[in-house]
Amino acid sequence: MSLHELPLNGVRVEIPKPAFSSPFQLNASDDRGIGVVREQVLTFASTKTLFSGKFKLVILDEADAMTKDAQNALRRIIEKFTENTRFCLICNYLSKITPAIQSRCTRFRFAPVDQDQLAGRLGEIALKEGVKLTEDGKAAIFRFCMGDMRKAINLLQSCSMSTSVVDETSVYACTGYPTPAEMKSVLEWCLNDPIKEAFRSESSANLFSTFNLVLGVYTRSDGGLTRAESNSQPQQ
Repeated sequence: MSLHELPLNGVRVEIPKPAFSSPFQLNASDDRGIGVVREQVLTFASTKTLFSGKFKLVILDEADAMTKDAQNALRRIIEKFTENTRFCLICNYLSKITPAIQSRCTRFRFAPVDQDQLAGRLGEIALKEGVKLTEDGKAAIFRFCMGDMRKAINLLQSCSMSTSVVDETSVYACTGYPTPAEMKSVLEWCLNDPIKEAFRSESSANLFSTFNLVLGVYTRSDGGLTRAESNSQPQQ
């Protein structure tokens, strides 16, 4: 079984306990080189279970970070112990898993967490941790995380350590990205001013990096800002 998502979402999957004995798990903080696969994983898979009819379960989180040699060793273990062991591989990028392992797995793809679910979970965390989180703060966090629950929680924690109230302004200040108001100004310059003057205005403002500017323009333009929304008149 292979679980993969784009992006990583903090997905929880319920696995029936009666079907498996105590699982063996390796996550991102563990060494998962060829030595670990040949020793720990092989030792676990090769031992017999106390109760007949139960499978042993090996869970490898972020399996796409494993080396090719480790994946090749894992493939041989999967082939050898299919009768008593099941393997669950969790990854962010399926392309980094070797085709040989992919062909031996059933793949499950998980979509990003939607905004309502992410906002609800962030609200629960903020309540338990005593963090003041506003609705526009939740929306801003979702805007940056795009359904990645882990990134959303990390961003919430970073913002809560630097400000007493996590709102839209504090989220943008924490990430260093331009605010919607700043992006509106930039788009107005681009839409209504001559190119050289618009470039001078953006350069003199010196608000953000070129990468953040391009990303902000892309995100903001998705909202449908047009020349008609600008307060200034276009120059001929």
